[in-house]
Amino acid sequence: MIGSTVYWLVVLTVFRRFSSADDAVACTAYRELGDFTLGALLSLHGSISENCDTEISPRGVVHAEAMVWAIRDINSRDDILPNITLGFDIRDDCRSEDVALWMSLMLLENISPDAFKDACPVLPLQSNLTLSTSHSEHEVIGIIGTSRSATSIPVAQLTGLFQVPIMSFWASSNELSDKARFPYFLRTVPPDRHQISAIVDMIVRFQWNYIALIHSVDSYGLHGARELLVLAEQRGICIAFTLPVNENPTQKELSEVVAKLVRYRYAKTVVMFAALQVANAVLDHVKSEQPGLNITWIGGDDWGFDLTERGLGDIAQGSLFTRFFSQTVPSFDDHFARLNPASDSVSPWFTNYTQTKRSGVFPDHPSSDYVVSPVVDGVYAFAHALDSLVAELCPERSDCPAIGGASGEMLKPHLLRVNFTGTGGLLFFDENADPPGKYILKNYQKMENGKYGSVEIGLWDSQIATTRLYLQDDLIRWQGDSLEVPRSTCIPDCSPGFILVPSQEKCCWLCQPCNDNEIVVNSSECVTCEFTTWPNSNRSGCEDILPSTLSFQDPIVIILLLCSIIGLLLTILTAAGLIHYNAKPLIKAASRELSSIVLVGVILAFLAVFLLLIKPSQGTCLASEATISLSFTLTYAPTLLKVNRIYRIFKASRVSVRRPKWISPRKLMAMAGVLILIQILIIVVSTSVSPVQAQVTVPVTPVDYLELYCTFSYEFLASCAYNLALILVCCYYAFMTRRVPDNYNESKFIAVSVYSTLVVCLATVPVYVTAVAVVQKVATLCAAVLLNGYLTLVCVYMTKLYAVKFVPKQQQDVHSTRTVAAAGAMASPARLAATISQTVGGAVGSASVGQIRPL
Repeated sequence: MIGSTVYWLVVLTVFRRFSSADDAVACTAYRELGDFTLGALLSLHGSISENCDTEISPRGVVHAEAMVWAIRDINSRDDILPNITLGFDIRDDCRSEDVALWMSLMLLENISPDAFKDACPVLPLQSNLTLSTSHSEHEVIGIIGTSRSATSIPVAQLTGLFQVPIMSFWASSNELSDKARFPYFLRTVPPDRHQISAIVDMIVRFQWNYIALIHSVDSYGLHGARELLVLAEQRGICIAFTLPVNENPTQKELSEVVAKLVRYRYAKTVVMFAALQVANAVLDHVKSEQPGLNITWIGGDDWGFDLTERGLGDIAQGSLFTRFFSQTVPSFDDHFARLNPASDSVSPWFTNYTQTKRSGVFPDHPSSDYVVSPVVDGVYAFAHALDSLVAELCPERSDCPAIGGASGEMLKPHLLRVNFTGTGGLLFFDENADPPGKYILKNYQKMENGKYGSVEIGLWDSQIATTRLYLQDDLIRWQGDSLEVPRSTCIPDCSPGFILVPSQEKCCWLCQPCNDNEIVVNSSECVTCEFTTWPNSNRSGCEDILPSTLSFQDPIVIILLLCSIIGLLLTILTAAGLIHYNAKPLIKAASRELSSIVLVGVILAFLAVFLLLIKPSQGTCLASEATISLSFTLTYAPTLLKVNRIYRIFKASRVSVRRPKWISPRKLMAMAGVLILIQILIIVVSTSVSPVQAQVTVPVTPVDYLELYCTFSYEFLASCAYNLALILVCCYYAFMTRRVPDNYNESKFIAVSVYSTLVVCLATVPVYVTAVAVVQKVATLCAAVLLNGYLTLVCVYMTKLYAVKFVPKQQQDVHSTRTVAAAGAMASPARLAATISQTVGGAVGSASVGQIRPL
């Protein structure tokens, strides 16, 4: 009673909405009756308003002929439904929910034949229609269709009231898997949950993590979008925006789509899970408003078949589509290619298409291009189920009255149990009356002939446990015929040394630079390298900095080397001069033995520069420290003894003519050896306790530069303190002998040398300590050592050689006489003569006393 009431409410509602249209196109039918009749609701036209007011659909025409071909093929076989004929009744649902519902009522007219007698008063039928008088009531055992989820939902609800199974070959909405609502709905295509999984797998494969979603406002689009949002969140895919579009979109809706695509410019991949006319309207508007967006469109199973015909090839180039798994049916293609409306039994839509539309041009393989397999397999599923039902009702299959009582309710369990190999592969149904998910993946691209077309690039199969997605990447062509996978991400590729930080825009990031001495970890953290390391070229790790040493191409180093070489040459020349003029009184008076030690110290000073400038190592650092320390000791220990000797001689001459002690060359050399030995012991002890190291500089600010140099330890100060003590004592005796007559025995020249050295040493310490660069430190130290050597050479020895070489002998004699005369003011002539005769040159008789004549 309740079912009858609902039925009549549906009838009245639909009749009122549809009867006013009086649409002769929708009332067209293609019918051929048999023992059992299969109805069909196919999309042979579209519906912009309430009527069938679009051009005829080639895909619908092919589907109609495929169904007829499958039924006639079954009727010609003896292994399935022997002695039983299948009939068909094909109607046009015009892709409209109202029309589909109306046509389904027309197919079920045997329930109340008088209810629709005036709905379609003139029902065009096939001219060679064969009617079976025993089945004049035209009872439909099942329905093939519809081709949309939006139309299948109301039709499935209606047919469920009358327990008539309906099997769709295209409706894939997840909503239709609800068996509580749609107990008599089956389909030969997988539900959208599989299709969405295939789309998401492709998105993940191409590393698109920032996409947009456009969907139609119907069951197909709404449920598909919801499933996509769930899977995207699970797989880490960010949806930049989701935009619903009505079935007949307005200009405002389409403009909003374009505005969103421009606004979210990094979402270069757009999943359009929408009905055919919605997708075409969006593409048309994008092409007219923003043709340069270069978007990779991902389409489902409902659109993308007529892109070339609509002139959308350029805007859709590079797009990816999921298509229900369908194999070519060669026998149908041959049959379809031979059809002739003039001689063959064809549908009125085929006749209309070939006469008025495109001269009847179809693809070379319509079974593949228009996905015929689900239609054919649906017909065969009914045939196998009927065969099973007939075998159950009539085991003997002859003269069985029980067949006349077969109904959809009886047929349903047999449909759910079918399991056979159809044209598209193995077909069976799960607990939701859904087949397994299997899709062909296609890429829309520009062909070699300049035209656009779809190329099969892979497969997705839900029954494969490991890798469901298989793609042939080399077959894919993207926008602009590019082979490079386009980017669709709001996460930029940061240059080395940058980390990703969140942006204010959803799911977007910005690149933020790290400090120069920091590496990037996990693209999100800056980690500081230790001061002796520096980031590598791609900022992924820290590498040891190769310490730099002084370059022999540096102008300062070149100058220091030249000064050292010149100093060595001058020292050698001085030594040669002293040896050559060994017998000269001025040379004898300079204490030849002590002078030889001083010259060795000067040579060490110049050699120390070389040790400081070469690449530092443990050995060179120890050698340079020892050489510097000894150079000063060898220079100023003998000098100290010389000025001390002069001081004692003139001091002793005032009170006695006796020769002072410890002034002989042998004893002076012994004392010099003791002073030098003390320095050697200091060096040995200091280097043992805290040896000098070759270390790197510690930069104040992090830089990719370290310098290797010899860091003299605090123990080195002991050597320096000892040498400073020698210099200070030299300064004292030089000061005390400042009044020695006429520079007697070089005391004033020694004073100039030690004073200057003391000033240089005092100036070197603060400069060396405060210098940052190694070249400054080394240059300061080298300069101090060089100045010490040059001051000693120039002030003490080169003046003597100059006098010996260039000053006439008479002036030297006068000089000696003046010296004695001046000294007479302090001592008696006899006492002074005796003292000088014993001490000049360091030995008695080493100078001619006869040359000293009192004035």
